[in-house]
Amino acid sequence: SDPSPPPSPTASPADQSQDQGFPVILDQKTLFTIQVPTATMSPRQRAQIATDEINRIARDDSDVNHKVVAEPQQNIVVIAQSRPNGGRRFILAVTSDDAQAAQRSLEDLAQEWHVAIQDGIQEYRTTYSLKRFIFAAVATGIATLVLIVVIWLINRLATLIHHYLGLQWESRTQPLQFQNLVILTARAQRILLQKLISLLRWFLVIFTVFNYGLLVTFFFPQTKDISSNILNFFYIQIIAVLQAGVDFLPNLFIIIAAMLVASFFLRASKLIFDALEAGRIAWPGFYPDWAQPTHNLVTILIVAVT
Repeated sequence: SDPSPPPSPTASPADQSQDQGFPVILDQKTLFTIQVPTATMSPRQRAQIATDEINRIARDDSDVNHKVVAEPQQNIVVIAQSRPNGGRRFILAVTSDDAQAAQRSLEDLAQEWHVAIQDGIQEYRTTYSLKRFIFAAVATGIATLVLIVVIWLINRLATLIHHYLGLQWESRTQPLQFQNLVILTARAQRILLQKLISLLRWFLVIFTVFNYGLLVTFFFPQTKDISSNILNFFYIQIIAVLQAGVDFLPNLFIIIAAMLVASFFLRASKLIFDALEAGRIAWPGFYPDWAQPTHNLVTILIVAVT
């Protein structure tokens, strides 16, 4: 017996107008719509009964019980489930009013609905079959192995880079300095690079696990809509952010440029004037006692310009 899938959602006729018709739904897919009533049922009731019967048949794992037949009768075509004992279980009656509303002949419309029901049931049973479940389980196992290997490679590569930086960087790298003032030592450069590598490693691990989760939910019919909804959500959000970013780009560039330039000049001025005051660097005609007052004036000027 195939794994039992969750019950498919039924029609939501309250959301439909008379002109649009009421949908007959199987596994969130609309097979066709019913627009007109019969003498005893509204189009909503007809669509609900057909939806319930088709979903019941689709979830029946017995091949003999899901055969659907279309039988012409006086002014209607009855679509029903064929029983092993020769009986019939009613699904839907296609009437001349249905044909008139669809602007089709009765025979053509009945054939279209009949084929839609048969194809929908077959597609549903294939989707939720044991074969599909086994495929999804095997694919999940393979994806899990790939996930483990990828995470191991990311961690291994990060470890090798950390090891290289620890052994080689300080001996092969010069400090970043201005005249005799050391701005960033080789050791500080190594620590900064190692922290950046660690952040990149965690980002890659989280990104890999996130995509693994999406892929696994896509394998199983019961959860495939989750991955689609998440991807659609991120797609919509990314598009919105990009659009807002494009609209704000001119102002953003000005703000970022002003902040970066101001920050650079503030830091640079502090380093330079501190060094001038301490005598680590010399400026012809400039006395160390002038360093702090001049630095204060330059700071006020930079902030005002910013």
